[in-house]
Amino acid sequence: MKKKKFELKSFSLILLVGLLILAGLFPFYERTVEGSKAAAAVSILLNVSASENQYFIKNKSYTYDWSSLDKFLPNIPKKQGFLGAAPEVGQARFFAFTAKDAALGKDGFALDLQLNKEKTEGTVTAVRKGGLFGYTLEMSLAEGDFACKAEGKIAKYLCNKLTAELEKLRVPQETSEEEKVQK
Repeated sequence: MKKKKFELKSFSLILLVGLLILAGLFPFYERTVEGSKAAAAVSILLNVSASENQYFIKNKSYTYDWSSLDKFLPNIPKKQGFLGAAPEVGQARFFAFTAKDAALGKDGFALDLQLNKEKTEGTVTAVRKGGLFGYTLEMSLAEGDFACKAEGKIAKYLCNKLTAELEKLRVPQETSEEEKVQK
């Protein structure tokens, strides 16, 4: 019995088909990975918002002082990411998915707090820049309202998905008698 040799043409064809399949799956993979990163950032926003609200209960105002918030923030498991001081001036904190990226301020989210003059209202934001994805996640401290502002088509898809998921989790508020009459 003769063994047939694997021809170069057959190998090239199989390789080409494999590469085409991988090229088709890559965008899906990128969206999935970025979706998990955005979900982790939303979790951080929720934790910072809760920490600010705990601070507000004790002090009757919000704070810009992250060291005061750190005692209220739960420890983040290392498999979820790293929250640390921001490497750039003008940023308050930086959240990334590896310790090295957190230290360098790469592949993560710049976190910041915006408060009104009296420090009784405010928002916490997470800004993601670079690559295919550029978007800003924002959560109000008192109301817990969430907003996602996207820079590109893929990021808009991601924002829509995040907003829809958070809306599912939102506890419906009771309607007042006036609202019932208006309906």
